[in-house]
Amino acid sequence: MMTCPPSPPSRTRERQARTAALLRERGLDICHWFSGSDPHADAEVARDVPARMPAAGELGLLIGNTRALWAPFQEWLKEHPLSTDPLDEYVEQTIAHALAHWNVRWLGFSHSPGPAVPIQNYSDAVRLARLGPAGLCVHPLHGPWIALRAVVIVESKQPAELSPPALDHPCSGCHSPCLQALETALASKDESLRRFLPVRDVCPVGSTERYSDAQIDFHYGRRPR
Repeated sequence: MMTCPPSPPSRTRERQARTAALLRERGLDICHWFSGSDPHADAEVARDVPARMPAAGELGLLIGNTRALWAPFQEWLKEHPLSTDPLDEYVEQTIAHALAHWNVRWLGFSHSPGPAVPIQNYSDAVRLARLGPAGLCVHPLHGPWIALRAVVIVESKQPAELSPPALDHPCSGCHSPCLQALETALASKDESLRRFLPVRDVCPVGSTERYSDAQIDFHYGRRPR
């Protein structure tokens, strides 16, 4: 019996794999591909995304990071000691490099000034990391120890590989200790961002994925060690 050989990967899928590899090697290890007609997308949540969603012939990409960002970012900092916004600059450079072989239709950074990109709504809609009761997106593996950096819409007229969604909400069945931690933080006289750290720390999901102390110090306003 003759069998047909497996179809070679489309050019789009090859570019997807290359893009993910370029992002991951620089610490942006969350790379979630989605379409506007993704059958797993939460339609009710998607209606709350007031920005761009992929149309026909387009593909969406949600980019973020876990604690994997820290080591490559530190190496970059050594070569760019005078940067005034080092993390934003690093993210922009890395994403521009990774997307060089795409026709980008739309790009929104979570750190952009002006109207905010509703990146948490995107994440919730495509079921990457779901919005928890305290306003943090919670990933099923990494918990709240992630950062969402950008949403990209690219041209894609060939078959693409969509990322599998996290179908179960990681906060389901949780007694929400994050809400008490958030209430305590909001009532605190401490005006530093660090007062919000317990909101992440009390989450029972992804506790082993916690950022290093140096990374936490950087994100919460202290000088890195």
